[in-house]
Amino acid sequence: MIIKRNPSLEEVLPLLEENNLPVCDIKKESLVNFFALYEKELLCGIVGLEIYGNNALLRSLCASSKAKGVGSILLSHIEQFCKDNKIDTLYLLTTTAEKYFLKKGFRVSKKETTPQSIQNTQEFSSVCPCDAVCMKKYIA
Repeated sequence: MIIKRNPSLEEVLPLLEENNLPVCDIKKESLVNFFALYEKELLCGIVGLEIYGNNALLRSLCASSKAKGVGSILLSHIEQFCKDNKIDTLYLLTTTAEKYFLKKGFRVSKKETTPQSIQNTQEFSSVCPCDAVCMKKYIA
């Protein structure tokens, strides 16, 4: 398996839609901090980050329906990327994967205690529903 940075919109959008994840705010320039996992040239999964100083918003962690273990591989890659780039805290919003992220060391967090830079993102302010669970993880 190979992880590549900055996949194409043509690859990312169908996978996001297949996984019922938001695509309305995904543009070519926002893919610079997206990572795609491939096996034999076939896209297996993606994950993205929006970076704001030493905080980042985890975006669009998803896998193709046939892929196994891809989420864990991509999440490990993102956490190492955060360590290498002095990002201390990862935040995310989810409506379906709270249990998964709890197993991966994330904790539920109040939206109002999230840094303003994260609260000002489109995902926080308009893309995700009001009932989405906010979670965070400190990166050691």
